[in-house]
Amino acid sequence: MIEILAHIIENEEIKIMAELGIWRSRLLRKVLSKYKDIITQYWAIDIWEPNDSHKKYQRTSKEDWNYLYLKACKLMLSFPQLHVVKASSLDVSELFPPDYFDLVFIDADHHYKAVLSDIKA
Repeated sequence: MIEILAHIIENEEIKIMAELGIWRSRLLRKVLSKYKDIITQYWAIDIWEPNDSHKKYQRTSKEDWNYLYLKACKLMLSFPQLHVVKASSLDVSELFPPDYFDLVFIDADHHYKAVLSDIKA
């Protein structure tokens, strides 16, 4: 996945990006480590709570979700362009004007209706 994003970031001059569905912050760490001089804003948006979208998320406890959220927040100390938001992607989408983002990476709830809602928002 990082190779595809790298190609897009490099060739499309991505400055402002959002990632919906962060879970363990692996992708955002990789992207910002490599492109911290290119990306000016990286919005990490997740509800960080149990859901039914995948079995691995169902096995994650509330305490583990809180830990993962704080771990993502801690990354803001290393990457000043990172903004971590604990909320639903649909609620957060209303905060930004149309065409605000150069790229939105959707990896939140993996059910068809949820993904379609994220795309529309």
